[in-house]
Amino acid sequence: MTANPDALIVAVPSPVEIKAVRERAGLSLKQAAALAGSPNGRAWLRYESAERQMGADRWALFLLATGQHPAYALHAHRPMPSPVIVASRAAS
Repeated sequence: MTANPDALIVAVPSPVEIKAVRERAGLSLKQAAALAGSPNGRAWLRYESAERQMGADRWALFLLATGQHPAYALHAHRPMPSPVIVASRAAS
């Protein structure tokens, strides 16, 4: 299965949609702001009250972080095993 990078970015949301998704995630304004990289809860409130328009990239990040993205989901990272480095002496 091939990932479609165009499906990652979603349409810019309406203020009503922003609030509904935040509430569905059970987050306060401050928690939602921190999760999406906004400076504080007041900044997030501006999105919900239509004082500012949220960008599609921030919205996609928020949907991913709250498990509500329509096409993608985040999964726990499994670190790669550390490479084994073997010291050897140079041939003389």
